[in-house]
Amino acid sequence: YNAENYEEAVKWYTRAAVEGDAEAQRMLGVCYEYGRGVTQDEFEAFNWYGKSAAQGNAKAQNSVGFYYGTGRVVDQDYTKAVEWYTKSAEQGYEVAQCNLGLYYENGRGVEQDYVKAVGWYTESAEQGYAAAQCNLGWCYESGQGVDQDYAKAVEWYAKAAEQGYAIAQCNLGWCYENGQGVDQDYTKAVEWYAKSAEQGYARAQCNLGYCYEIGQGVDKDCKKAVEWYAKSAKQNYATAQHNLGVCYERGRGVDQDYAKAVEWYMKAAEQDYAKAQTNLGWCYENGLGVEWDYVKAVTWYTKGGENGDGRGYTLLGELYQIDGDDWGYKKAEEAFQKGMELGDTEAIFQMGKLYEEDLKDEGKAFEWYSKGAEQEDAACMYKLGICYRDGKGVEADQEKANQWLKKAADLGNERAQEALKKAEEKKQINEWIDLGMKAYEKENYGEAVEYFKKAAEQNNVTGLEWMGYCYEKGLGVGKIDYVTALGNLQHKCRSKKTKK
Repeated sequence: YNAENYEEAVKWYTRAAVEGDAEAQRMLGVCYEYGRGVTQDEFEAFNWYGKSAAQGNAKAQNSVGFYYGTGRVVDQDYTKAVEWYTKSAEQGYEVAQCNLGLYYENGRGVEQDYVKAVGWYTESAEQGYAAAQCNLGWCYESGQGVDQDYAKAVEWYAKAAEQGYAIAQCNLGWCYENGQGVDQDYTKAVEWYAKSAEQGYARAQCNLGYCYEIGQGVDKDCKKAVEWYAKSAKQNYATAQHNLGVCYERGRGVDQDYAKAVEWYMKAAEQDYAKAQTNLGWCYENGLGVEWDYVKAVTWYTKGGENGDGRGYTLLGELYQIDGDDWGYKKAEEAFQKGMELGDTEAIFQMGKLYEEDLKDEGKAFEWYSKGAEQEDAACMYKLGICYRDGKGVEADQEKANQWLKKAADLGNERAQEALKKAEEKKQINEWIDLGMKAYEKENYGEAVEYFKKAAEQNNVTGLEWMGYCYEKGLGVGKIDYVTALGNLQHKCRSKKTKK
């Protein structure tokens, strides 16, 4: 058998099996299960496994348990699977111990018992069985059946990973990526993801793709990201399908292709992947890769929200808000509230905007922007700054306005950055006007004109007005110049109209 001369092996196994040799009966079952030296016949395989198991062969007992658990050639029966796994596990067979632990973990054929699951995993893991080591690591990571202990999780994942067990390699990569049980190390995370991904493990392929997409632990390479996402997506891994859809939608690592984006979003959405459902709604709302369809947009946004993506409810609210009537505003408010409950801070911003622009309640708008700002939402910080600046829903306070605008600007909010820039320019202009007025009072007209001119060059109405006056009276400008005076006054009028 080991020399792969299966036909000869079957001949000798059959003779011994007929004579009642338990191990020969098991090996004959193996040959029939995998079609080695004989035509594949799982009924015959189960028959020989059963004969061997009845004689107490631990590996055969595990195989019988497997057949009952999977329902192959016999009616699926988890209780019988547990009975056979138990017989095998009690003889110390590590594979059966791991399988039995899995049944206790998931409550198949027995009452769910995480402690017993850990017990069986431990017995198997201590014998060096990689699958059990990985499962035990998961129990320590999740605190399932044991006290949560990330360091021990890493310890067991490492033992399995070093044996080449793909799931453990991926899990160990995740621990390094997130600094759970080990110091955070993106490079090591990528190394373990790569080992797992190269074995075809879909989750690792997706995680490795993400590392390439954002340049975490490796040089940023969106083309490689797409390659790994595609490998994972083709195995029907929903997260990768969604991420691949995003790449096609935004043209990251591939030519922008809305139709392909929709295709991949749909595959993930049909698996109830919430973010993909939301993005699919966005495509239907905006006619990206599909014909515009309001009803389908509502449907997919709703599904995304129901499956835990707060952004789905937020976009649904914005869609209702477009209706522009009391019914639409009410539905929008309900949707935003659900979005907030799922942690989407954009929903808080949209709620504030709803009250500010549609329901005309600046006080409530201020309250919502304040809540969003407390949660570090840059858009809400910007709006809160504007409320303080313009006295909308709160007493005007330029100092607080600048504080919130600066916080928003530091988080990259461009509107806040522009508002601060304008505020700084306004402050500078006011200083020039103030200095010009002081110089004028001291009859230092030449100096006054210099300051008024700086303000006027920024189209400041007061600066233009003073420049017109100085030219009209010939103060600090050499001589009376009615033409220039009139020009400044006309410019002043135009500036007023523009600002209005």
